[in-house]
Amino acid sequence: MNKEFLYHGSSCLVDILVPHKATGVGSSDDQQMAIYATSNRDFALLFSIPLKENAEGNYAWEISSVDNKLKMKLLAGKFDDTGKAYLYIVPKEKFIKIDEWQYVCYEAIEPLSYEEIDIKKLKELIINE
Repeated sequence: MNKEFLYHGSSCLVDILVPHKATGVGSSDDQQMAIYATSNRDFALLFSIPLKENAEGNYAWEISSVDNKLKMKLLAGKFDDTGKAYLYIVPKEKFIKIDEWQYVCYEAIEPLSYEEIDIKKLKELIINE
């Protein structure tokens, strides 16, 4: 089935999503000034996890697969149990596919809808905290 929407995970609640400079450590595709989205709900959920910076003002993480489930391997910083998490539904026609997992949009968009995610369940997605 070819869905007409994508998912965007965030720890911020907004009415309009706007492009931001991504800070990924992979290829230049992971560092664009864009809104990122994916067709995989579980992948998007990782990006909604609220994090606190460490004493040096940083947080860093990578995606791991554990028992065929996507997990966040936390490298710096820690889970913010006072934070919020949101999963936005966004219109697929506004996005360009850049790799197996990710799509990007270079303009501000209004989400079709959003869901607030229970952060206690998100904590279960973190390994090596």
